[in-house]
Amino acid sequence: MSIPDSLEYVDPFVASFESDDMLVLRWNQHLLNLCYDVRRVFAFYEKLNAILHGGGFRTMVSLGSDIKPGFAESATFLHNVLQAKDSAKFIERFFNLVNTYVLTLSSLNAVTIHADHGNVSLFALNVSLAYDYRIVAQDTVFENSNAEVGLISKGGGAYFMSRLLGVRKAAEVLQWSAFSAEEALQLGLVDRIVPRKDLEQEALEMAKAQSLRPTSMLLGLRKLLKCDPQELKRNLELENQLILGRVSTPDFKKAFTECCAAKGIVFPD
Repeated sequence: MSIPDSLEYVDPFVASFESDDMLVLRWNQHLLNLCYDVRRVFAFYEKLNAILHGGGFRTMVSLGSDIKPGFAESATFLHNVLQAKDSAKFIERFFNLVNTYVLTLSSLNAVTIHADHGNVSLFALNVSLAYDYRIVAQDTVFENSNAEVGLISKGGGAYFMSRLLGVRKAAEVLQWSAFSAEEALQLGLVDRIVPRKDLEQEALEMAKAQSLRPTSMLLGLRKLLKCDPQELKRNLELENQLILGRVSTPDFKKAFTECCAAKGIVFPD
């Protein structure tokens, strides 16, 4: 199986393709870019919901975007949040998008696989932990730019990592500024490392292999061992509170301003 060069575009943010029992999603932009327009948020919800619940697929492959937002893009979003009169609304839209997607993934009646490469943010890794399997390219580096300003990353990472690694190790990893694909594999945060050129095909082959066997056991184990929907929801809501509480403090604003200045990031007055 190969992915068409031109996928059916749901939105500028994600393209989709369905064949046999497999759904493929290719992400094109970061969810942060949605949050400035509430109409786009609701349109995105409707379209993504239609994709995830409209078909009879048994496996889903998610391909990370080739465009990776770095610290500058995230910093711009935070700057806009801090400058807005009703600053909370932008970040709350982002929270709602992420929470909805993570909760949907955790209860999806299909085996899910995420493939990514390059400089991957801790936020993206956190969300990927809601998938059943993760494949990354050899060039993958996981980066936590929030560590420099004392801000936890969104996405359910603490919830999922504590189950994979134990509470003590999860707390350590979530404070790292960066770590390699090999380190992630040793920890069990990813399942396979492959050459960049083989990434998409490896993900498709894994999905195909999963579709040839009964999936009920894996989906049942996901519920038993990995995900309690109510507990996950509470954890995601607590993330919201902790992040909002941190970004509203003078200490955060000072640390954020100093970090941006050290990286040569200047915002217009």
